[in-house]
Amino acid sequence: MEKNPCFVALTRAMHQLIIIQDEQNPYLPLLNAIKHLSEKDAIFCPQTIALKDGNFIVKQKQEFNIQSAATYSLDNLRPKGTARWIRNYQELEIVKNFSSENEECDFDPDFDPDFDPDFDPDFDHECDESDNDIVQIDDVHEDVSIIYAFACCMAVEYELTGKVRLLEDIRSPHRLQREKQDIAIVNGHHSRFISPNIPVNTLLGEDMISILDIYMRGNSIQPLQWCELACLARCWNDFHHTMRQLKPFSWFNETKFLNGCDYLKTLFNDSTEFDVRVKCKSPNYDTIFHARVHAISKDGIFYLIWGNEINHTHRINATIRASLSEKKPIAFIVNIRESSIEKIIVKNPNELLGKLL
Repeated sequence: MEKNPCFVALTRAMHQLIIIQDEQNPYLPLLNAIKHLSEKDAIFCPQTIALKDGNFIVKQKQEFNIQSAATYSLDNLRPKGTARWIRNYQELEIVKNFSSENEECDFDPDFDPDFDPDFDPDFDHECDESDNDIVQIDDVHEDVSIIYAFACCMAVEYELTGKVRLLEDIRSPHRLQREKQDIAIVNGHHSRFISPNIPVNTLLGEDMISILDIYMRGNSIQPLQWCELACLARCWNDFHHTMRQLKPFSWFNETKFLNGCDYLKTLFNDSTEFDVRVKCKSPNYDTIFHARVHAISKDGIFYLIWGNEINHTHRINATIRASLSEKKPIAFIVNIRESSIEKIIVKNPNELLGKLL
């Protein structure tokens, strides 16, 4: 968007791209870019034309300083470049058999984590169009792998604990000012927080309340209803269209969902904690780093995916989370669809975190 808004429009929109910005605080790189566009290329409102002519004052933005932050989330952290250096801190093993009862693992002795001839850090292997998790709804193709992963994890959490933390957070949002959020995180609070100023209708659309009622009634929840709840969870406090454009849910495969649930139930037991926040103090600052994990046990954290394979990005995300764990710096990456597990033992997690930030 900063350099070529036309390219963004062509690659993001089917018919037209509408850009909305704050008239009192416009985005300077965008204004510089649209100066090169003629009225044949784009339709400008009067306010935008005035802004193009330089009739505005750029407001100074407050820059974030991690050294002065009480907490900092690593949930969406993406290291620069390929992040191949993180491999130096990973000891990888393929788990052939995992039992939640005796908590013993069998490993594949022939697994070579350094052999990755098709490695491409910018390619999302879960979005291969030959994959049957790419479904066509009307004239749009959607990747529904994350919906299956959400649905399976929530259903198993519900069966083992009688509730789903994410749905509980949606049901009763925790509204806290930023300073109080920091205090809660430092004290080990696992819930999600939102600003007190966010309107209710921006968290959840009015057409989605009936879906949440399915969970709130506390009755038996059917597979297709878990699909609806997974879509609901994905779009809460986010873009509501991500759920609406997946309707109707005729693409949902109940057998795949049930097989995924059955597999997860072999990995988890009553002592498993779901949807928790792991944290530790930064080696470089007084800041508390934190990130959310799908599940955790005394053996390590569980990072759940649904796709063709476990790739480099999955390993980075799981490694970062394992580095934050106060129990063991070990991650189990679980590919629910393929019923496979990869174990990562993080070597010197403090040094790893120090290099990240």
